[in-house]
Amino acid sequence: MTTRITDLSIDGFERVVELADPQAGLLAFVGLHSLALGPGLGGCRMFDYRSRDAALSDVCNLARGMSYKNALADISFGGGKSVIVGDPATKTPELLRAFAAGLNALKGDYLSAEDSGITPADMALIGQHSAFVAGAGSAGADQGQVGVTGNGGGNPAPFTAQGVFLGLKAAVAHRLGGYFASASQASQTRPLNGLKVGIEGLGQVGYELARLLSNEGAQIVATELDAERAAQATTALNVRVVARDQLFARDLDVFAPCAMGGAVSLARLPQLRAPVIAGAANNQLENVALGDLLAQRGQLYAPDYVINAAGVISIAGEYLGCWSPQWVAAKVEQIPTRLTRIFARARATGQSTAMVADRCAREAIRAGKGLLATQAVTELRSKSA
Repeated sequence: MTTRITDLSIDGFERVVELADPQAGLLAFVGLHSLALGPGLGGCRMFDYRSRDAALSDVCNLARGMSYKNALADISFGGGKSVIVGDPATKTPELLRAFAAGLNALKGDYLSAEDSGITPADMALIGQHSAFVAGAGSAGADQGQVGVTGNGGGNPAPFTAQGVFLGLKAAVAHRLGGYFASASQASQTRPLNGLKVGIEGLGQVGYELARLLSNEGAQIVATELDAERAAQATTALNVRVVARDQLFARDLDVFAPCAMGGAVSLARLPQLRAPVIAGAANNQLENVALGDLLAQRGQLYAPDYVINAAGVISIAGEYLGCWSPQWVAAKVEQIPTRLTRIFARARATGQSTAMVADRCAREAIRAGKGLLATQAVTELRSKSA
């Protein structure tokens, strides 16, 4: 099997490559934004992009976000991401093996895990042929995994949801604290009683977030394209599922984007009335200027790459060989504290939370060194040689 690798010249990126194996049906892109803190770490997404340019644009935006996410999560990795072009329902073992060959050719500069359209089982299969993957859990070891996926928490989605849940509560406390502080005192077991949350997307992360919020008394309205998953959420979690174009117009306390990027767009902004935007999706803002507009409108935006970092934290623990439930929990519990500091700095400077988060991430990249990650990848390279 031969996977062709073509380097693309993209300003502001350490490296962007195209991976192609027509016989296996593979067309993929890997973006490495910054390697200043160590090898690029980020998930692999599979999506049926409308064009090659759309896929390339997405991988670049995602890789940049991973640079900032990893820097602020304090996990000694650079920013990388990959996308496979195609309908996830059509993926084959041959395609995944071809992708693994591409990872091997990059020799550990990019470390992959799962993202939208890619499952832990897919990562386990890829991991049979490449050391540079994580996120399959014990399934990887059971299937002869050569990478690190048998040594950690496996599927990162539950960790991501937990981090978003904690970050969302921090945002609610900051923006709506008066009401919900008193509600918390009245009901310690259901401190979010009456909080109205709109979740866009009930995938692995969105569904788990809905469960966590529902357990604390929040009222959930959601959108979901998968009818079976929507029905499950309705029955099990008492979630009210509505059409996507109806969600924004509802009276919400929190809007939680948990699907694809660009959920907060200039066209949708007039309808968005929720005072808090806090969700799991990457690249939630259609463009950075929307952060300023949200601030001017009095809407608190929890920067996506800060609030949704728990999944990559778990994956980082696998690569570094230090994963444990306690290690992950300690890192994840820093997310609300980190967000609260960003909120406070934004208030003190008059800047948007999006701008403050970007500035904090760039400061971390300039100041940090990725020794631990570099050593870990050196061991993986030796293992895969």
